[in-house]
Amino acid sequence: MFVAVRGVRGLSRLVSSHSTITRLASTECSESSSLKMPKRPLSAFFSFVKEKRSTLLDQTPDLKITEISKQLASSWHAMSDNEKLPYLKRAHQDFTTFKEQKQRFLSSLSPEEKSELQSLSDAKLAKNLSRQRKAERAALGVPKRFRNPYIFFFSENYENAQGVLPQNKALHLASEWKRLTTMERQKYQKLAEKDFTRYQKERSAWEEQMLAEGHQAILKTQRDKKITRTFTQTGKTTRKTISTGQEKGKSSVKDQMAKEE
Repeated sequence: MFVAVRGVRGLSRLVSSHSTITRLASTECSESSSLKMPKRPLSAFFSFVKEKRSTLLDQTPDLKITEISKQLASSWHAMSDNEKLPYLKRAHQDFTTFKEQKQRFLSSLSPEEKSELQSLSDAKLAKNLSRQRKAERAALGVPKRFRNPYIFFFSENYENAQGVLPQNKALHLASEWKRLTTMERQKYQKLAEKDFTRYQKERSAWEEQMLAEGHQAILKTQRDKKITRTFTQTGKTTRKTISTGQEKGKSSVKDQMAKEE
């Protein structure tokens, strides 16, 4: 089985062959199940994006996907309530149809099938919600996420790494990273700290913009909790979720991460 991975970031997440195969097998089992819930329809905003994206691409073929998403998001927010009404009506009708289809589907299941469906859907629900939030934030121009020291090392050395297959290159670089001394890693540590400072500034400005434009819902999880993240000498990061009400002072940029999605 071959796994298509886009970009250096994706390649850096490759793990051992055993865990990769296990994960893929689990995914295939879920997708091959005959118990498939009716697909949830698009929201009004994403229905608008789907309708206008191809036209915008034809008119401005040189624009990047991120720029197109930003333009469409800006166009949507500039529209009046009357202009949005057709999309809102369509989304409401589609969702009403979806609920009816879902109810019929659930009514047709046996107790055993319901139990199987529940076990399949619990994990997928959280994953789908996470994807939806990420898609919404991307469409609204969320800043590019920061990178840790290992990702900088990986990006710099990937082209010249030993191995033909992406998996082999990733394993080779992981081994090389472990051999680096603390002094040799400082270069990548500084790059990561600088990138995190950039992310903090851009994220703070973006959140203020979202609040000003009335997108409080997209920031709800960020206001309710804070995830601190500390760079380690292995290139990985440690995470700790704390209540914003329990936070005591501000951590240094060098040692800890602040708000994270």
